[in-house]
Amino acid sequence: MNVLSRINSELDSNFNIDKFVHHAAYNESKNRVEIYLRSLENQIVNISKAGIMLQIKQNELIHTENSYKYTIPKIKKVFSRTGFRIRDMWFDEKRYFCLVLLSKND
Repeated sequence: MNVLSRINSELDSNFNIDKFVHHAAYNESKNRVEIYLRSLENQIVNISKAGIMLQIKQNELIHTENSYKYTIPKIKKVFSRTGFRIRDMWFDEKRYFCLVLLSKND
């Protein structure tokens, strides 16, 4: 909900944060988790500094972010083309998450 709070404060809008819930969906074809905010009811939001009035319907989604998921071979392939090399990799116990340390190629 942080994105709505920021829009409220920076663009003088009136999003009611209590009228939204998080919604996540995995898009298998794009290897990513798509994060949305789902409106709990019909509402009208004014974004004053942008001169915009939004009519948001109940269950309408606002796409806020994508979180991409990569296999180890894909990570290696992506970084092999960047001028960086993988120095080390750390995993959680289930190997669901990975932290990658990179350094510039010599």
